[in-house]
Amino acid sequence: MAREDDDTKPDLRLVPRQDIPWEEEKRQMKEVIRRQQEYINKLRQTDKALRDVVDYQKKQLQEYMKPIADLENEFKVCEEDIRFEDVGGLENVIAHIRKFQHGIMYPQMYEVYAIRPPRGLMLHGPPGTGKTMLAKAISNEMNCYFLEIPMTRIISKWVGEAEKTLEAMLKRCNDIYREKGIKVLVFVDEAEQMFRKRGESTHGVIDRCVNVWQMYMDGMADGEGLIYVAATNKIDLVDDAIKRAGRFDYILEIPKPDRAGVEDILRKQVAYKERMAKRQIYQVHDYGKLADQLYALEVSGADIAEILRITSERQIERFIAMPEDQLVTPDQLPIFQHRIEETIRDYSVADRKVERRKIGFSN
Repeated sequence: MAREDDDTKPDLRLVPRQDIPWEEEKRQMKEVIRRQQEYINKLRQTDKALRDVVDYQKKQLQEYMKPIADLENEFKVCEEDIRFEDVGGLENVIAHIRKFQHGIMYPQMYEVYAIRPPRGLMLHGPPGTGKTMLAKAISNEMNCYFLEIPMTRIISKWVGEAEKTLEAMLKRCNDIYREKGIKVLVFVDEAEQMFRKRGESTHGVIDRCVNVWQMYMDGMADGEGLIYVAATNKIDLVDDAIKRAGRFDYILEIPKPDRAGVEDILRKQVAYKERMAKRQIYQVHDYGKLADQLYALEVSGADIAEILRITSERQIERFIAMPEDQLVTPDQLPIFQHRIEETIRDYSVADRKVERRKIGFSN
C-alpha cells in the first residue's frame, strides 16, 4: 500500500463539498485537472524512455545475433572447385593430410584399435604457400561444407559475448550436421589471432575463446559434425594447449617451393585455369625456363598465381585496344610464353609485399 506522503501520484481528492463559493469550486476542479495532466505527461515521458531502451536493446541484439543469422547462407560446399591434383609442390604434405582425412572418414577403424581419430589439422608456413587452398581442397575432397570463422566475426564490445557467439556458431555447425548429414569444415585463418597464447592478449576475450575451442575439441561439447582446420604464418604465437596431441593432432609445415615445386605449381595453375575456362588459354613450350625465372625470384604459390593474373589482365587490355577491323574473339588470342616472361621480368616479390601492406594498413 502506498504511503500517504507518497507524492509520485497527484492528490486527486476533492475537498468535501460544503458551502464553497462557485468560483472556489471551479478553481479546485481546475487544479485537479492540472495535476492529472501533469501525471499523464510524466507517464508518457516514462513510456517513451522505456520504448527507447527497448528499441536500443533490440538493435543491439540484432547486431549480436547477426554473425549467427549470416551463417545460414554460408553452409554450402566450397564454390572453388579445387582438388589435391590442383595443388603443386606439396606431395609430402598432401600425403599426411590424407591420413588426417582417414580419421575423419573412417573413425570406426580407429575404434577397432582402441585409439582416438585425429580431430584437427593446423597448417603453418610463410604467406602465399597454399594453406587456404589446401583447406578448400580438403573440403572438396571430403564433400563437406566449408566455413571460415575469422576473429573479426565473433569479436564483441560486450564482455562475455565473443565466446558466446563462437560457441553458438560451433553449435549451429553441429546442428547442420544433424539435419543434413554433412560435416562442416571450420577453417580459422591467421590462427595466431584466434588461438593466441593465453595471458598475452590485452584483454581476456582471446583466452575465453581458446577455452571454447578446447571444450569442443576435447569432446566436452558435442562436435561430431565439425572438422577443425587452421592456418597460420606465426605458429610460435599459437597457444601450446591448442597445439597438443588430441586437439590439433596434425601440425604440418607448408614451406616455400623448391625449383621442382615451382614448376609443378606453375603447371597445375595453368591446368586449373584452363579447366575452369574449359579451353586452352596458354601457349607454353618450355615450363622449365619459366620455372627457372620464377625460382630466381623466390616466389611462392600465391606469387605464381598473381603473375598469371597480371599476364591475363594485360592480355585483356591488348584485346580492348585492338582496332575494330582486327577484332578477334578472346579465345583466338592465347597467352604466349613470352608474355608470361615479360610479367616475370616486371614482377618484384618485395614490391608486392610493400604494396599489400599499404593497402591493408597493417604492419
